[in-house]
Amino acid sequence: MNIRKYVEADFGGIEQVIKEIISTYVWPEIYPDGWAEERIKTEINVEGYTDAIFLVIEEKGRITGFIVAHDLETFIDKELSHLKTEFISQKLISDEKEKEHKETFYQRQIIITPEFHEGKRGTKLVEEIKKHARGKGYTQLVTRTPTRNEVGATFFKSLNYKEIFSENNPSRRYFKMNLI
Repeated sequence: MNIRKYVEADFGGIEQVIKEIISTYVWPEIYPDGWAEERIKTEINVEGYTDAIFLVIEEKGRITGFIVAHDLETFIDKELSHLKTEFISQKLISDEKEKEHKETFYQRQIIITPEFHEGKRGTKLVEEIKKHARGKGYTQLVTRTPTRNEVGATFFKSLNYKEIFSENNPSRRYFKMNLI
């Protein structure tokens, strides 16, 4: 098993990993045919996100999992403005008056091919993200999962993430972990 930075040639492997999980764990009622190529590209795009990192797990020439993470405030500004008040109330970001620091890193995606769920692949990817975030000065890590993804929620809780809130646009659960 090799954990390394994503390169463009990995896209086909990323697409395959997503196709293997999308209909089971992530909103099969919304994406019954899985994610189209453009949707995948949007979900894994880190261009323009502060302190972004995108890692893959490669085993015997096959991508078996990946993780994408970046600064939370960048993500809110670009994609989650409807949740800004909730993130401020959870003390994950500062309101406009207190913009002196960026403290929360966002684990955007972590997906492991189902046949490789056993073992510590996901844990190792999260450990790499934690190291990266701490090195950039972040003190918290936040992630989310679709409400029906009990495999993901159980995994996050096993890593000491605490569930902090949920939303219905679409239905997701958010989790936080302290890095200090």
